[in-house]
Formats: sequence, structure tokens, C-alpha cells
Amino acid sequence: MADKPVEFTDLLKDAPKNWGRWGANDELGCLNFLTNEEVLRGIRAVKQGKTFMLGVPLARPQGDPLHPIRSQPIHTLTHDEGFYLSGRSQPFPGGLKYSDDVIVMYPQGTTQYDALGHAWYGDKLYNGYDPKTTIGGLQKCSIEPIANHGVIGRGILIDAARYKGKKHLDRGEGVTLDDLLGAAKKTRRHDREARYPGLAHRLA
Repeated sequence: MADKPVEFTDLLKDAPKNWGRWGANDELGCLNFLTNEEVLRGIRAVKQGKTFMLGVPLARPQGDPLHPIRSQPIHTLTHDEGFYLSGRSQPFPGGLKYSDDVIVMYPQGTTQYDALGHAWYGDKLYNGYDPKTTIGGLQKCSIEPIANHGVIGRGILIDAARYKGKKHLDRGEGVTLDDLLGAAKKTRRHDREARYPGLAHRLA
């Protein structure tokens, strides 16, 4: 006889629960911790002003990393210089030209945030909302409250791939807690060395 599958109610029986913590109408969850003070704390942490692109490019020729149940994005150029060369389009007055394109894709086909209403079990969304509010589009716990609030604060950028000695992680490769802790420790060591040259050698 096959083992009975473990229910989410059993898995999460003793897990902490934030439902109601920020009121009956909350749709932000732990993002409530990102207060104005935390935003300012994050801004004060900026030292160099460097930026890092953390998004994944869309509609790559080799395919994008997607769950098997989702199809690849379809990227179509709808207007480019070829339209002018062929005579199908004429420049605007003054010689202005333009290009345009269309992308058909799952919103989860790229780097993204999950809305709190994206997944649930049983008969309740986050904070006790009725799952019927997902019919025809998320009326509760959509990504809109998160977007309006913003996700801004102090963070730590950890390059787990570099810690593992590679340019990027392989497809499907996971990151363990040991990887994160090791990369964070290495990052802190390099940061101290950058601020205090020779410190690591003197402390060795």
C-alpha cells in the first residue's frame, strides 16, 4: 500500500503564522517590516553607488528557465528599419523612425516577485482571504499592494556562484545554507580587506 501523502496542514501545523498580525485587511505580510526607517537605513548603507543587474534576460535564443508546465516567451518584432527600407512605412515628419515589439509570456517567465495570492492550500489565502477572490484575477493579495509599497531596504548581495568557483550556477543547481553562509563570510572578509588593506595578513 502506498504511503499516504503528507498534507500541508500537517507540515505547517507548528509553523509560525502572521495572519492578522498587521490587521484584517493586510496584503503585504512581512514587507510591513520595511518601514520608512528601514528604507532610510538602506539608503545610508550605500557607499559606492554600484549597480548590479539581477534580472534574467527575456526570450533568449537558448530558452529561458521556466517550470515545465509553462511555455517559453514569444518575442515578435513588429516594426524596425526593414519597414522603411521596404517602403511599408514612411518616417514621421523630420525623419523620426521607431522600432516596436511584442512579448507574449507568463508573468512568472522571468525574474519576478510572487504575489501572496499566487499559491495557497485549503480554503484560505494569506490572512484568511477567500480563494474565490482569485477568480478572474486576484482581488486580494495581488502583486499590486507590494508594488505600491515598494521593496526597498538594506540588503546583502551574495555571489554564491563565485563562492563555488564558477561564473554562474548550472541549470537547476540549488544553493544550500552552507553556500550562503560561506559566501557571506568570504564577502565580509574581502570587504574588511578592502577597507583596511593588510588587515587579514596582520591577523593571520
